[in-house]
Amino acid sequence: MADQPEGWVVHHLGMLSPDASPIEREDYARRAATGAAYREAAGITDPEQAISAEPHRSNPELESMRLATIKALEIAVDPMESMTRSELEAMVLDGERAQDWAPPEVPSQLRLTSQAEADAWRQSAPAEPATTRPGRPALRITRRCA
Repeated sequence: MADQPEGWVVHHLGMLSPDASPIEREDYARRAATGAAYREAAGITDPEQAISAEPHRSNPELESMRLATIKALEIAVDPMESMTRSELEAMVLDGERAQDWAPPEVPSQLRLTSQAEADAWRQSAPAEPATTRPGRPALRITRRCA
């Protein structure tokens, strides 16, 4: 298979370099074999087609092979493309439910509180008592850096 690869192999794995190391050859062969096994099981005869566009909902073993092929050939698949309308609607409902139960937006409140605290410290003046008691150090309050 590595000598004369089909179009789907070349499209997803490229051509194997003649000076490829034994490890690279083994990886290429393993990945191509994963795809070939799936294609044979799925009855795909088009030399350019690597996987079925639709998932195999009624055949979990074949779908497992399809997913292994997607991983082996590093095929980018949008999972939402193969979802049914009811699955998509369920995702929307889950998202709406999550937003309904999410806590209120806190960052803006924290930002306002932090700004108010910083403003209060900037506006405050250091306090010193007018007189001190004998034997006690003077009370001195200094500003805290925000």
